Amino acid sequence: MDQKFLFALTKPGKNGGKFLHFTAVGYYFLLTFGVLFTCIHIVYPAITKNQDEKFWNIVYLSYIFFNMMGNYFMGLFFQSDLKTGIALADPPKSWIYCKECKQHSPPRSHHCSICNACILKHDHHCFFLCQCVGLKNQRYFIIYNFYVAIGSVFAARWLLLYLAEYYIPLQWTLYSIFSYFFPGFLYNWLFTEIPVTFSSALCMLVFYGCLTTGAGCFFLFITQCILVIRGQTLHEFLKNRHGFRQKWSKNIVNVFGSFLFIFASFLFPLPLKSNEEKSPWGLPNFYKYV
Repeated sequence: MDQKFLFALTKPGKNGGKFLHFTAVGYYFLLTFGVLFTCIHIVYPAITKNQDEKFWNIVYLSYIFFNMMGNYFMGLFFQSDLKTGIALADPPKSWIYCKECKQHSPPRSHHCSICNACILKHDHHCFFLCQCVGLKNQRYFIIYNFYVAIGSVFAARWLLLYLAEYYIPLQWTLYSIFSYFFPGFLYNWLFTEIPVTFSSALCMLVFYGCLTTGAGCFFLFITQCILVIRGQTLHEFLKNRHGFRQKWSKNIVNVFGSFLFIFASFLFPLPLKSNEEKSPWGLPNFYKYV
C-alpha cells in the first residue's frame, strides 16, 4: 500500500484514522458474532449427540466469549495516553520533551501520530482497540489475544467437523484438500453436483476467519509474553533498547500484578492496576502538583 495513502487513512483528524479503525472493529465483531451464530444455531444442533453435550459446548463457548469481550472492553477503556500539555521548568533527566504535544513525558513514552498523543510505556498502535497498547491496557491486550486464539481453535474444530460431515469428508487426497480451499469450494459449488448449502458456505467462511484471526492472535500473545519477560515494549525492541530490563519474574509482576492475580485474571476479567503505574515510567505523584 502506498505510504501517502496509508498516512491519509490513519492521520489524526476528523476523518483520519477512522477508516482503518472502523474496518478492524467491524471485522472483529462480525467474525465474533458469526462464530457464535454458526456454532450455536448450525453446528452444535447438527453435530452434538445429545442435549447435554450441546449445552456444555455452549457454556464453554460463552465462557471464552465472556473473557474475550471483558478484556477487550477493558483494553479499550483503560487508555495510556498522556495529554497534560505541561512543560516542566526542571524536568527529571530521564524525561523526554515532545514537540508535538509541547510537554514533558516520563521515560518509555512515545508520541503516536495516529492517537495524536504521547503514550505511557508505548508498545504499538492497535486498530482493533482504536488506540495504542501501553502502560494501562497491555495486560488486558495480552489476555484478550489469548482468548481469541483459544476461541478460534475451539470453534474451528467444530466447524471442521460440520464440514466433514455435510460438505466433503476430510481425507488425505488431493481433491479433498483442494475442496477445503476457496477455489476448490467455488469449483464444487459451480461445476459439480456436490451440495453446497448456505450453511456450508457460512461455516467455511467463518472457519477461515477463525484460522487467520486465531493464528494472528496466537502470534501476538506469544510475542507479547516474550516482551514482558524481557522487560521491553515492541517499540523498545525495534529500537534495541534494554534500559528497563529487570529479573524476569519482576517484569511479569510489574505488568500483571502478583502471580495469584495472573491466575485470577486469566480466569475472569479483572480491572486491576498494574504495578508500573507508580513506576518511574508511570505518572509520579509530584506531577499532579506541578
